[in-house]
Amino acid sequence: MERHNAHKNLGLNLQGQGRYLEAAHCLLRVAQTAPQDLRALAHLEDLLAQHEEIGRDHLDILEAAQGCREAVRISSAERIM
Repeated sequence: MERHNAHKNLGLNLQGQGRYLEAAHCLLRVAQTAPQDLRALAHLEDLLAQHEEIGRDHLDILEAAQGCREAVRISSAERIM
């Protein structure tokens, strides 16, 4: 994704406006398409921790976030080897 940082900032802006579901979608998209930028995933995890209803009501977001975490874990392990 081009301009992933702009999309991350959009997610943070949406979160600041109380538009949590939209923010989660935005941050998730960045975490999936620009996994090298760990900030989006960190912000998404914080958002999901603060607003558990998102994960409860939208399991797809929760599962996709877990997939991003796993991808980061695997990528980190591969860099160590």
